[in-house]
Amino acid sequence: MRNRNYMSTTNKQTNSYYHDYLLPHDDDKEVQQSITTHDHTRNERSGSNIVVISHEDKSLLDIKGGKAKEQQPKINEDSPSTTISPLDGREAWIVLTGLFVASVFTGLHSTWGVIQNYYINDRIFKGSSANLIIRLTSVGSLYQAMNASCTFLGNILYQILGLKKALLLSVLFLTVGLLCSSFANSVWHLYVTFGIMCAVGSGCSYLIGYRAIPSWFTKYRNTAQGIFNSCHPVGGIILPLIVNQINTDLGHAWMYRVLALLIFMTGIAAYPVVKERSVEDSGATMGRSKTHLIRDTLDFNLLKNPNFVIWITIGPIYLFAMYITLTFIPAWATYINLSDMQGALCVTVLSATAIPGSIINGMIADKIGSLNAFIICMTLTALTVFLNWIFAHDLKSLMFFCILHGLVYQCYYSTITSIMIAIVGTENYASALSFRALICILSILGPFLATYLDSLNTNLEPYFYIKMVAGSGYMVCALLALIIKYRINFDTFAKV
Repeated sequence: MRNRNYMSTTNKQTNSYYHDYLLPHDDDKEVQQSITTHDHTRNERSGSNIVVISHEDKSLLDIKGGKAKEQQPKINEDSPSTTISPLDGREAWIVLTGLFVASVFTGLHSTWGVIQNYYINDRIFKGSSANLIIRLTSVGSLYQAMNASCTFLGNILYQILGLKKALLLSVLFLTVGLLCSSFANSVWHLYVTFGIMCAVGSGCSYLIGYRAIPSWFTKYRNTAQGIFNSCHPVGGIILPLIVNQINTDLGHAWMYRVLALLIFMTGIAAYPVVKERSVEDSGATMGRSKTHLIRDTLDFNLLKNPNFVIWITIGPIYLFAMYITLTFIPAWATYINLSDMQGALCVTVLSATAIPGSIINGMIADKIGSLNAFIICMTLTALTVFLNWIFAHDLKSLMFFCILHGLVYQCYYSTITSIMIAIVGTENYASALSFRALICILSILGPFLATYLDSLNTNLEPYFYIKMVAGSGYMVCALLALIIKYRINFDTFAKV
C-alpha cells in the first residue's frame, strides 16, 4: 500500500504530520526510521512501514497503521537535576484534575444572559429599555472577543512565568474583575471590569490547560482534552443556578462577590497539583531570552503551511455557527410559545449533554484519528440543525434537538490540540494557538450578522435563515477538514 507523508518544514525543524503513539525502543530491526533533525531528515527503509522520529518530542509514527507505544526520553545519568515524568500516567491524570477544577467556573459567558436579564428587569441602570439591551449585550460581546484574543496574552504569560504562576495570575484577574463589577453603577464600568478584566482571566486560564495537557498525554491526548473541555459545560449548568439564586436572595453586588470567592477558592485548591511535565535537565532552557520566547509566540512562518491556514480558518466558522445556535435557541423557544423557563431548560440540557459528548468525542478521536472524528462530528452537528432544529415546533422536539446537538457540537475543542500539534509540531504549538485566537475574534460578529439576515426574511418562517447559516457553517467546517485529511493521506479509511 502506498503511503503519503506530507511534511511541513520551517526554519527550526521538519515536522511530521501525525504524532500518534510512540514505539518502545530502537531494538526492533524490522522498523525503518526517519530521523528528523534541525537540518535534514535521514530515511532508512526496511520492510513496509515508515516510522518518523520527531526531534522535538522523540516520538515515532508508524504511518501504515502499526500501533506505536511510548518511548521515554533517555535520562542523563551525569545530571542529578534531570527528572522524567511519565506520559499518560497517574500523575498526568492528577494534573488534568487540577486544571479541570481551576477552570470549571471560569466560563462566565454562560452566566451573562442571566445577569443581563436581571439588570433589565430590575432597572439597575438608567436609559430606555432598547438602548439598555444593546449596551448590556455589548458587554457580553466584548467579553467573548477579549476571551478569544487573550489566548495570545496567555501564551506569553505561560512561557515567561510558567504554568503555576500564569494560572495564579489568571485567577487573580478573574477575582479582582468580579469584585470590581460588584461596585459598578454604570454600564461602562462593566465594560472594563467584566468585559475586559474577567475575560482576560478566563481566556488565560483556559489557554493554560490547552498548553499543559499535550505535554502530559500522548495515547489518551484527545480523551484528556475532552475531559478538560467539559469543564465549561459543567460550569454552564451550575453557574446560572447560583447566579439566579444569589441575585434573588442577596442582590447583584453579592452575586459578583460570591462568584469571585468561588473562583478564587477553586484556583487555590488546584494550585498545588498543577505543574509542568519535566522531561529534561531543568537547566537546559534556563537563560533563554524572554524576547525570543515572545517572538516564538507568533511565528509567521506557520502561514506558509497550507494545512495550518485551512485549519485556523475553520475556527471562526465553527464559533460563528456555535454562537448562533446558543444565542437563538431561547428566542426560538419563545417563538413556538414555550415559556422562558422552558427555553432556559433547553440550553441547560444542551450544556449537560455536552459533558459526556466532549469526553466521548475525545475517546473516539483516540481510536479513529482526530481529523476523522472531527469530520464525522461536524457532519452530524450540521444534520441535527437541518433535520431537527428546523422542524422543532414543540418542547419535546426542541429538547430532542438539544440532546443530539450537545453530544457532537463540541468535538472541535476535544480534537483541536491533537490536530494542531499534528500539523505544526509541538515546538510551534504555542504560536499556532496564538494565530487561532486572533482569527477567532471574527466569530463575535456571528450573532449580529445572523440577526441582520433574519431581518431580511419576509416570506419564510422566522429564524429560518439563522438556522441555515448555522448548519451551513458546521458543514463548511467538515468540508475544510476533509480537504486537510486528503492532503495528508488520500486513503479514505486511514487513521488521520
